[in-house]
Amino acid sequence: MSKIVVVGANHAGTAAIKTMLTNYGQENEIVVFDQNSNISFLGCGMALWIGEQIAGSEGLFYSNKEELESLGATVYLESPVTNIDYDAKTVTALVNGQEHVESFDKLLFATGSQ
Repeated sequence: MSKIVVVGANHAGTAAIKTMLTNYGQENEIVVFDQNSNISFLGCGMALWIGEQIAGSEGLFYSNKEELESLGATVYLESPVTNIDYDAKTVTALVNGQEHVESFDKLLFATGSQ
């Protein structure tokens, strides 16, 4: 079993996570880190919400922590990654204010344009 660490859970990250869990979840351990308090925020939908074309802000999300965990992922929100050691194959993140080191076999870096 491979451990895949995903850094970033917005558009690309969430799509990749759901695809991996749906198609390869039994073969891999998926661990997710995101610095935000939510998953898959559709910022482009803000104009629709402000313009009252959608009823509420819940329409701005297409997944959530509970869904990904029910599919088998371990999800750390509000956990910014502070270091990636490619040689040691580890990711360091602040989880609940404490330094947390997670090893990986494969790394998916999906933080968007920054």
